[in-house]
Formats: sequence, structure tokens, C-alpha cells
Amino acid sequence: MKIILEHGQNVDLMWEQGNGSGYHEEPDDPEYFELTVNDLKEASTVYRTWIESNGLGMGNITAESGKVMDKHECIARVSYNGRVWTPHPYGHPDRKEIPI
Repeated sequence: MKIILEHGQNVDLMWEQGNGSGYHEEPDDPEYFELTVNDLKEASTVYRTWIESNGLGMGNITAESGKVMDKHECIARVSYNGRVWTPHPYGHPDRKEIPI
């Protein structure tokens, strides 16, 4: 099982900073990578640690980020706050929180 970790520039920050970097602080990690996790609880912990250690705001998180993959299938999504959800996209009527 793997979690996708992906960040990008926040266009609101770029506008505020007048062609700034789009980040509150420059992240140390690359824009995209995947980490192996043992379970959904670990995926949540890894995700929040990654966000905090890179100084990422909600606007830096991409749509792919936080997906938990088993082989090539998305089995869950971790949101910015570390909560874990069924793999349905935000706003989908079948999206439910998964207790960890």
C-alpha cells in the first residue's frame, strides 16, 4: 500500500507575493513521490508529517495528493487534516469517513 504525496504552487500566494514562489516556505521534498505505508493510520500520520515538515498550506495540496493506493487502485483518501475517507472524490454523496 502506498500514499501519494504531491504539492504544487498556490496561485493565491503567487498573486499576493507578486510572482512569488506560491509557497509560505520552500518545501524540501520533491513535488511528487509515493511512500509505502502499512495501514491507513500510518498513511494519515505520514501525510500530516509531510505537510507540516514542508510548510504546506491547503492551497499547495493537489487533487492526487493523499490518495492511498493498493496496487493500481485507490482504496482511500487522506485529507489535509489527516482524516481518512472512502476513495470517492470530495463532494461525492457516497464519500464517508473511515475510522482509524
